Amino acid sequence: MVNQSFEHGDLVVDLAAIKRNSEIIEGVIQSVRPMKLPQKYENGTTIIEEVTLVVLLPGGVTGYCPASAFRERPLHSYTKFMSQKDSFIIKELDLENNVALLSANEAAQLRRKLANPWFNLADKVGELVEGKVVQADSKGVYVQIEPSVKIIASKVRALEAPAVGDFVSCRLRRLEPELQRGRVIIVAYL
Repeated sequence: MVNQSFEHGDLVVDLAAIKRNSEIIEGVIQSVRPMKLPQKYENGTTIIEEVTLVVLLPGGVTGYCPASAFRERPLHSYTKFMSQKDSFIIKELDLENNVALLSANEAAQLRRKLANPWFNLADKVGELVEGKVVQADSKGVYVQIEPSVKIIASKVRALEAPAVGDFVSCRLRRLEPELQRGRVIIVAYL
């Protein structure tokens, strides 16, 4: 979900909710400069100086995105991003000072994750899903349960062997979205 503007009175509630829910927020990069920013580590907080992008968020809140959290690889110059809009995740929020610590890398990772249909199914493990048999041969039976998600299937003994084109009800037994594989058990024909 991308939030782009706020009512001024609800700013605190909106930004806190965006941070808590790890939602993506848009901001405009205003400047680039070296800054000392606190980094939280398990053994305590350390102050690190690095190039930082200063970002104007909705409601007049200033965000700071360290270069290491802006792109996955370091760049020679970040000035080419000035005046451009980009997506961020709020890592830390200090509303008393109207300051937010941001990460563009995590926003990009979240966008990739949301665009992958395998991740959309992750919370459905153990549930019934519907699909279509798209392959049934010596290599196995495969059921398509999303447009680009084809999963190997087995069936309960009481059912006849499925044929390509059959619509089936399956229990999603296992799913590994990172590896784009999983397993379903066909429990009924539709």
